[in-house]
Amino acid sequence: AAGDTAQERRLLETALANDDGELDSLIAFYHLPDLTAADRDWLQAKIVKATAGLQLQIEAEPDNPNPLHEHAWLVANTEGDLSRATRYSKRSLELAFDTASYLDTLAHCYAAAGRPDEAIRCQVVAQRQEPGSLTIKKNLEKFLALRP
Repeated sequence: AAGDTAQERRLLETALANDDGELDSLIAFYHLPDLTAADRDWLQAKIVKATAGLQLQIEAEPDNPNPLHEHAWLVANTEGDLSRATRYSKRSLELAFDTASYLDTLAHCYAAAGRPDEAIRCQVVAQRQEPGSLTIKKNLEKFLALRP
């Protein structure tokens, strides 16, 4: 928020050194400006490792919505198989319906796939479930801005 990208980068590098599979740190690092090709290669390897680990969890516990949700969250906000991420996100909602954060993730999947109307629809439902969430409100505004 302070706009100090050098400090943000240092903090994210420290976070990932302590836990290289921490999803929100991976996502934040992915969106840093001015990443080098080496940075992208390093980060892509960490994303692949994290999604593979989540895939193992999904296979071990197919009725646990959390690894499905986390896999979808990571891919929707970085890179990977968006079709699979969307399927996983939908499955997490089947297992734990009416979960605002899971709806938010499905909205991110749709937005990443270039489907803003579906993203908006999911985010509106998420906002109805958690009307006080500033994150959900901010994401709805972001998805509304994607409309042509």
